Amino acid sequence: MQKLAILTILILSFYVPTGIALTPNSQADTMANQVNVSDAWARATFALAKTGAAYLTIENQSNSDITLLSASVDKSIASVVQIHHTVMENDMMAMQELSEGLVIPKASSVSLSPGGVHIMLMGLQGPLKEKESFELRLYFADKSSHITQVLVKDLRKKAKQAHSKMNQQMEMNHD
Repeated sequence: MQKLAILTILILSFYVPTGIALTPNSQADTMANQVNVSDAWARATFALAKTGAAYLTIENQSNSDITLLSASVDKSIASVVQIHHTVMENDMMAMQELSEGLVIPKASSVSLSPGGVHIMLMGLQGPLKEKESFELRLYFADKSSHITQVLVKDLRKKAKQAHSKMNQQMEMNHD
């Protein structure tokens, strides 16, 4: 009788899936593996800034909607990271956390950009300096995650260059 029980267990072990290889969240099927993240950048901040923001584009390459629930950075960068969007409230622009996450529709892209949806970095531990970079981890509804590098850019230099170029053109047109 004991031999029959052992034989039955052995036979069933070959036919009953363990769940490890056949779960819907196997490595190839995770939300994190169904997205392409590009153009990740953050705006350089001044020395005493306590907040910053990161921007990026997330392309959903799957045939199902994907939900980005949260994000994180190393504690040496910021103590709190949230997904925010900008809304008009009492004739003023305000930022609100997207506590339910951000849905990236199937087979489409969502761009996180200034003045819209963005990754808010709060409790900065130091300034975000031009040309430095940091890792940003994105967490999806299926508990998978994706790490991307965020490059810090100083947009003030671009603004100064554009302003200088405009002044040069005005001077040439004035002569």
